[in-house]
Amino acid sequence: MQEEYSYLDKEALYFMLEKDSSLLFMGANDDYKYEAFLDSLANTDIQILNEIDRLIKEDSIAAATLLARSIPNQNLYQQTLSITLNIYLATFALGLFDLTETQYDSLYTIANLSPYLAGPGVYIARNMLDLNPHDLGLPFSLHPDSKKIHSGVKLYPNPAKESVTIEWIGVDIPKQARIKLFDISGRLLFEKRIDITDNYSTINLGKINTGIYQLKITSLNGNTIANVKLMINQ
Repeated sequence: MQEEYSYLDKEALYFMLEKDSSLLFMGANDDYKYEAFLDSLANTDIQILNEIDRLIKEDSIAAATLLARSIPNQNLYQQTLSITLNIYLATFALGLFDLTETQYDSLYTIANLSPYLAGPGVYIARNMLDLNPHDLGLPFSLHPDSKKIHSGVKLYPNPAKESVTIEWIGVDIPKQARIKLFDISGRLLFEKRIDITDNYSTINLGKINTGIYQLKITSLNGNTIANVKLMINQ
């Protein structure tokens, strides 16, 4: 959990120094470290999030939206933050509380992730949907098990890179299955038909970008075997 706590510690310290700049000039020998710390976070997710928060409080929603669109999508933290902020700015920030099905599904998918892997966007999604992690058995901050068990299959590694292995457990193993991979917006990225000869099937994912995806496994006649959240971190 060191990575998550490191991020949250940086975020808390950054907001504190931004709110009270006098803390930078207390006459201590290490004052320069705090100045260097602020400089190091220029144009990072933390600095951008702080600026967006300021713009929202000033009711400058258009400017906040433009800034949110500048968040890069180089890792899961950035992707979930970008998605949740852009949905928030297009809805709740404007006093619009009716989400589209796509917006709800995107937020719900993110809300069910571990903050350890997906960052502060998880908390934003949970707040927008009013989801209590304790009530739903969701992780508050713990690193998830590397093997995800869902509907009679184990999926690992998760996050994956160029391939993922499906272990068939507790189900009648079909001789063939169809694999579909969808992105967070519901767009089908690829579809594969696989032959199953034992309890393990390895799927080559190719060069798919870092992000959150849905892996749907069905029988050849269309019956759903499993619908599993898959994270890819290249």
